Amino acid sequence: MSGFDLIKNEISNVYDSIEKSYYNKGKITGLHTGFYYIDTLLCGLQKSNLVVISGCPSMGKTSFALNIIENTVSKYHTTAAIFSFEMSKEIIIKRLLCSQTKVNSIKLRCGDLEYYEWKVIAETLDKLSDAPIYINDSVNLSVLELCEECRKLKKEMPALSLVLIDGFEQVAQYAPTTDIKFYCSPAYILKELEKELDIVIIVTCQLYRGLAQRRDKHPRLSDIKNPILEQVADVVMLIYRESYYYKDEDVDKNKIEIN
Repeated sequence: MSGFDLIKNEISNVYDSIEKSYYNKGKITGLHTGFYYIDTLLCGLQKSNLVVISGCPSMGKTSFALNIIENTVSKYHTTAAIFSFEMSKEIIIKRLLCSQTKVNSIKLRCGDLEYYEWKVIAETLDKLSDAPIYINDSVNLSVLELCEECRKLKKEMPALSLVLIDGFEQVAQYAPTTDIKFYCSPAYILKELEKELDIVIIVTCQLYRGLAQRRDKHPRLSDIKNPILEQVADVVMLIYRESYYYKDEDVDKNKIEIN
């Protein structure tokens, strides 16, 4: 019977999965993010999961997502793809470069570099050139075209395990229909894709700016602009940075919370 499977046929697979988890007690079973507490909580990012990273503009969504890509690829040899709707390939690479070298992005942009910084930049670029990271910065891809790009890349690179979609609003803008029913939502289409390709998909998205008017500015699930995305996501990470709201106060500007 097409589309259906008797529960009996899946019991052995479920048992094997539980047995594997038992013998790997305490170990990461998914993709390492490089962030200890996140990996401990989730046992890593699990295949066939849709992960949402959401925050207000300039809160650090892209930086955090790129940190995950950087860690999974450089430390754990994962193959990854990035769809960037807001930044060019060059800017994405420069962000990865600054993250790995700790060179200030403003100094890099202005060319105000010391000799030792040039040296470490050259060495890091050499390493990045071998990294299995694929970048697509087409700004007008529909969600169906994006899915097709992923299928092609997975066919060419079976090791593909992680896809980052930076700027979910842009994907939603080029949805295949104006109908807002659940089944044709870009969020639902992406959910089907990660199950089909057995990969982790990370999407970044905006929160309602209205939360800035609240006394407690920590984001909530209800602050996510796309309600269907909130429903279908397996993991939601909400970003909060105190210095974003309290610029003149004595707070750590480099500290963000992931809820």
